[in-house]
Amino acid sequence: MNILIVGAGPAGLASAIFLGNQGHKITLIEKAKEFTTMGFGILFFNEGKKLLWQATHDEGFRALLKQVGVKTYFDEEGNVLGNVHYNSIFHLNSHDSLTSIKREDLHNFLHEHLPKNVDLQMGTTICTIVNTTEYADVRLSNGTEERYDLVVSAEGTHSQLRDMFFTYTVKTLPLTTRYFWIDTVVPHFSLEMSADATILLLPHREKSTVLAIESPAVVEYAHEHGLPPPALVDFYESVGITKDVLHDAYSHGHVSSMRYVQTKGWHKNRVVLIGDAAHAMTPTFGVGTSLALDDAYHLACALETIIGTHAVEKALKAFARKRTGKIRMMRAINKLGDFMCYKKSKYYYLFWYKFRRIALKLSIGLDYLVRFGWRYS
Repeated sequence: MNILIVGAGPAGLASAIFLGNQGHKITLIEKAKEFTTMGFGILFFNEGKKLLWQATHDEGFRALLKQVGVKTYFDEEGNVLGNVHYNSIFHLNSHDSLTSIKREDLHNFLHEHLPKNVDLQMGTTICTIVNTTEYADVRLSNGTEERYDLVVSAEGTHSQLRDMFFTYTVKTLPLTTRYFWIDTVVPHFSLEMSADATILLLPHREKSTVLAIESPAVVEYAHEHGLPPPALVDFYESVGITKDVLHDAYSHGHVSSMRYVQTKGWHKNRVVLIGDAAHAMTPTFGVGTSLALDDAYHLACALETIIGTHAVEKALKAFARKRTGKIRMMRAINKLGDFMCYKKSKYYYLFWYKFRRIALKLSIGLDYLVRFGWRYS
């Protein structure tokens, strides 16, 4: 088949690899003119690593991973509330424990393994598309016009094709996510917990990602003073992040809202959605990238079973059935985590401070739910 994939992030690159390896003619377009340093760090569960192996059959990606293994919870003063040991929770050895990977490293690794039959076109977008039950006629910004048997939207949260053909809802939480790098490797994957912010420190091989989920009060204070409130500054300094680094981070870090995107349906005629274009979630459990790779794999599996382009609709329906249950399960777990950690954060944190052992078991239970949702849905 002749397939157009829109978006060359991890979801689009993985789709191009899986579908290209099946012998389809693949055109992969990306609106950026060139790949630069892309994004921040990603939590990478064992499921994501299995999918990378399925796509590339190259163990080289393991050299890009940082073993995490332990998640440490801190209070506002930097005191340890408890540790979650992923090796014991998931009964895994250290080789397969929870890991992290820089998005740039993941992206470059996938890029290197694109099959030769994939035509990657940078700085290219869709100008017009006629989407019928039998084909999609597309005119691209580079002037080319072509008929495709399938168009895959892997554009992420801001999907042009989703806006054109699908009905969807967006729910935004009253919280802001702030990502930035620090040039040191923190000792543990850790969470600082307070009533105004949750700060996640994620170590990588040579630096660390900081994700701060902030209340409106913290955002307003930071906008006025160029720094978070003093209590959060004290915590950052307790883990080795200086005020100079914070000034730079709060001037140039990536800021976005916490939101869910829920699409009605996975496909419309010859357009299909995968990844965040179909089911963007908040970063509470860090499974978004792995779910996008999973979408790409199962789309390729569904298309592998068809004979001739007339059966594409049947394959897309099978793909949608396969993915709907898992995404519903993972979305429910994601919302439960958000409800406990953010929406009712005041009570959640008070519970942590007063009943640390019970709260720690509750956090372990949430991590179990993530694994259960992935494996059995």
